[in-house]
Amino acid sequence: MPKRTNPRLLVPLQRDGGAPLARQVEARLRELVPGTPLPPTRRLAADLGVARGTVVRAYAQLRHEGLLEGRVGAGSRIAPAPRPSGAPAAPPDRRWDLDLHPEVTDLAAFPRRAWLRAYGAAVHDLPDRALGYEEPLGLRELREELCVYLARARGVRCDPEQIVICGGLLAGLAIVRRALADTGVRCLHRARVSHRALGELSRGTVSGPATGWLDVDGAGLVVDALPRRSRQAVLVEPAGSYPLGARLSAARLTTLTEWARRQDAVLVESDLNAELDHDGVGLPALQGSLPERTVLIGSTSRALAPGLRVGWIVAPPGLVGALTAARRATEPGQPVLEQLALARFLAAGDLDRHLRRLRSTYRTRARTFANLLEDAVEGGRLDVPACGFHLVMGLPPGAADESSVVAAAAAAGHRVRLVGLAGHVLHGPPLPPALVLGYGALPEAAMARAVQALTGAMAARGRRPDDEPAGSAATPPRG
Repeated sequence: MPKRTNPRLLVPLQRDGGAPLARQVEARLRELVPGTPLPPTRRLAADLGVARGTVVRAYAQLRHEGLLEGRVGAGSRIAPAPRPSGAPAAPPDRRWDLDLHPEVTDLAAFPRRAWLRAYGAAVHDLPDRALGYEEPLGLRELREELCVYLARARGVRCDPEQIVICGGLLAGLAIVRRALADTGVRCLHRARVSHRALGELSRGTVSGPATGWLDVDGAGLVVDALPRRSRQAVLVEPAGSYPLGARLSAARLTTLTEWARRQDAVLVESDLNAELDHDGVGLPALQGSLPERTVLIGSTSRALAPGLRVGWIVAPPGLVGALTAARRATEPGQPVLEQLALARFLAAGDLDRHLRRLRSTYRTRARTFANLLEDAVEGGRLDVPACGFHLVMGLPPGAADESSVVAAAAAAGHRVRLVGLAGHVLHGPPLPPALVLGYGALPEAAMARAVQALTGAMAARGRRPDDEPAGSAATPPRG
């Protein structure tokens, strides 16, 4: 049984001619939120400097009215507010029967025991000084472990003074954009089909350079059209552009690096899905081949869980000062315990073990889901990226438009969350209608049911009218 506590209760008292003290205590108790625990009468009387009988009378009156509840040994608390007779109960929060959102990872796979060990060690060994405000770049212990891990697993070349800790991909990109603007970069080029949650960063709502838009095809980002001007940067996802999944070809990579050297440009590399390559080998980070011109942004959101809110930026030495200033202005700091726990998690090899299991899980799910979709959906093109936990399915001729399929899947009878490709087109002409289907939160046992609901939703509205634009009604979580 948990030890009973004596909660502190603020009760301002007017002692010079106001209402009787018991009434004042009673009035304060009526203002409290239902469920609020109350201190014992003796403790509250001592805290307020009044006779215990004053508090006893206030408690007794509220208990008589049914506004206070409690039992011997368990303490007292303000009773829950009664629901009026005949009033309907509050509606429950919406819960999806099946969640096929492409950014929802397998949260049930989070390695709780290993993380608890790392967190416990962090709390036990944390020096007192570390409980103050963190270092400007983030906790050094984490930066040192990231240097070792990123060099080994991703081919990154850096030292701890080139790493800036941040709150994830979105926070990291906001910091990088601000730093680029502060160092004179005028334009940040990026794919026109990309991460929806990052759209606001491209539309000028976050301080940074102007946005240039590039196409994406089967060989990745189309870099041939990059202008020959100074003061430019490019956001690139070599391991697989999201959501289309195309890896940057060797020829495109050569073109991009030569352009960066020739134009004195900066390459901003998103490493979000690179660790989740299905074959377990993957591509080395671009930063390893061009460290003097590449800024790499990584995060724990896909490999572990978005709720950890820990990410990192690896930058050339000349940009670290601007990144530190931008971090201080954009995101003053990160929780120290989470940083130290991640450092212990990396040092123990727990991330490597977790990623091996996760890659195997996603590889099996991708194969099973793709086979079921191919058997059930005729005429729909299917693209399965080599990393991550989603696939892209083009809608077959005769199917409803994207927005209608999304709405039909979400309706009663299906309650399946889908996302259309149209919402990922941030600039330029639309793409052929398609769905971006995530299997991160989709167990294999539920895949047949998901496919059945999906085919039913596609048939629900019939052929799309020629004048009705495709779209998506789903809103993605933040990265």
